[in-house]
Amino acid sequence: MPVINLNWTKKISAEEKRNLIETIAETVSTAVQVPSEAVNVLIHENDEENVRFPEAVFTISWSKHPNRSREAKAEIIEKLTGIVQGISEIRPERIVVFFHDLDGENVGVAGKPR
Repeated sequence: MPVINLNWTKKISAEEKRNLIETIAETVSTAVQVPSEAVNVLIHENDEENVRFPEAVFTISWSKHPNRSREAKAEIIEKLTGIVQGISEIRPERIVVFFHDLDGENVGVAGKPR
């Protein structure tokens, strides 16, 4: 169950956010072979005066799994960067993706550790 936080300086409409959330979920779902409904996406819009660098930061937290390989991460980085560029003027060098690979005991779902 990946959890993806996007912190960025872009302001978009509710409909654009819904489309972006679905696009991000599908992108990650395809890369790591999990159902898209298992991918959680949270968007946080920051005022430009509250940000120095970068302008778009994705933080992806998930429990370790063989499908979450170096190749899958490279695919996700490339596609998420392209998605942001497709809807904003944010330059690619100002888009960052962080992965947090957590051991199962460091993840809890429905009130229980995994």
